[in-house]
Amino acid sequence: MLVYLFIAHALSFGQSDSAEIPIHHMRASKALAIVKRIGTADPNELVTLSTDDAKGTILAKGNTRGIGWVRSYVELVDVARRQVSFSVSIDSEVDKQSYEVSAKILNDQEWKTSDGDTGVVLSLRPRVNDDGTTTFFGKFEANLEKATQVVFRLRSGASTTLSIGKNSLKAYDPKVDGQLKSWLTLQKNPTVTIHLDK
Repeated sequence: MLVYLFIAHALSFGQSDSAEIPIHHMRASKALAIVKRIGTADPNELVTLSTDDAKGTILAKGNTRGIGWVRSYVELVDVARRQVSFSVSIDSEVDKQSYEVSAKILNDQEWKTSDGDTGVVLSLRPRVNDDGTTTFFGKFEANLEKATQVVFRLRSGASTTLSIGKNSLKAYDPKVDGQLKSWLTLQKNPTVTIHLDK
C-alpha cells in the first residue's frame, strides 16, 4: 500500500495542470507581482504564471501542488482594503470663504483638495491602525506658504484643526483649545478641520 501511494505521488508530481485564479480586489498583474515577491514554498514546485487583466485572472501552469501554493498566496494578497470616511472643512475669515467636503477613500490612498480663493492645498493619506485609530499623513499649505508635512492620529468620531502661517503650523482640538482657536482667528490664517467619521 505504501509503495502504491509513493508511485501515485511520484506520477502526480510530474503531471502538468493549469488553472485560472480569479482576482477580485485589485488588478491581476499587481496581485501577480506581489505573489512573485512572496515566492513558492518549495523550489521543486515549478509553476509558470501569467495574467489577463481584462478578465481579472492569474493563469497558473504547473504541477497541482504548486498551483495550490499559488492559490493560497493569492488568498492572502487579494483582500478588500478598508474604507476611510472623513470630512474636511476649510475656513478663511480674511477671504470670507468657508466650505466642507466629504470623502470616502481606500485605506492608504491619497486624497487631495485645493481652493483658489483661500490658497489652501491639502493632501491626506489615511492609514487604519490595529487599535481602531486612523493615522493621517498629510501636506498642508495656505497662501503660497511652503508646504508643511503633518502626521496626526484620530479616533472614530474625533476631529483636529490645522492652521498654517508664517513658518508655523498649529494643530489643536477645537473642543479643548478655545484660546488657541482665538489666537488663530486673530492671525487671520485659514484653518482646516479634519473629522473622522464613525
